[in-house]
Amino acid sequence: MDFQEAVSEFISFAGRIDSKDHRSKFFQWLSENIKDLQNDESEAFSGTINVEVELKGIAAELRKRLPLDATLSSETIICPLVGPNSDCNATNTIHVDAFLYDDDLLDSLVEDGKLSRSYCKDCGSKNTSPLNFVSHSASIPRLRVIFQEILPDLTGKVVLDIGSRLGPVLYGAYYYSNAARIIGIEINQEFVQLQSQVVQGKGFTDRIEVIHGDICQRADILKAANVIVLNNVFEFFVSPENHVKIWQFLRREINPGTLLVTIPSLEEEFAALNKGRVVFVVISMPILP
Repeated sequence: MDFQEAVSEFISFAGRIDSKDHRSKFFQWLSENIKDLQNDESEAFSGTINVEVELKGIAAELRKRLPLDATLSSETIICPLVGPNSDCNATNTIHVDAFLYDDDLLDSLVEDGKLSRSYCKDCGSKNTSPLNFVSHSASIPRLRVIFQEILPDLTGKVVLDIGSRLGPVLYGAYYYSNAARIIGIEINQEFVQLQSQVVQGKGFTDRIEVIHGDICQRADILKAANVIVLNNVFEFFVSPENHVKIWQFLRREINPGTLLVTIPSLEEEFAALNKGRVVFVVISMPILP
């Protein structure tokens, strides 16, 4: 393709972008990344773009198999009683998975009337409030930051994702790190099957293993891990009392020196539990934000 052909292709591509707002966002992204795009030696940049394309492809396939909120009737979601999300309830909260839906897709859903950003406090009035958006997965940008910027080189290491759900942490670890073994443990059988289908379909079985089970029954997996990821895994699924019991188990069984990636941070999580007057044992471990 010569210069004139490239210009024609670019203009044609830009013309196919759905709306003026999306075109504006595309050109903003282009202006912010043009120096990297001009650098033919920027293999890392090209690799990052390719990985994002692969991950977005997985997300697109998962969207076809799941309801809009990516929750299942076979799971029980509990609105937190303590902490920063204690104001969440069935009326003012919607579940929008950050791996499945990035900001652009969210904007499209709102524009198409499939999703609202606010709810009516008095039916039929203009007294509205913003909805709480809750995600139980890490977004693609967050996955890249975790595995390429925060964590050290994971060559030969074992990564464990507790409550792996749709599997984004597993896929992110596969693409963004050199971890030798990547394990996801998930208590919901339907989510295990969904992850297993992706892992087998994408040929990830050489490094990824998905296990159906309760982490409190699998101390062996905890002891094998060098890095443990916990992304919003307990707050919406267990009572504060059980939340504490799980962390007490983790504290007993996790090997010293294990790196923890916790979202929210342990400080936030424990502060919320203590505010709920739950007695807790202070944990001292290497913690990554």
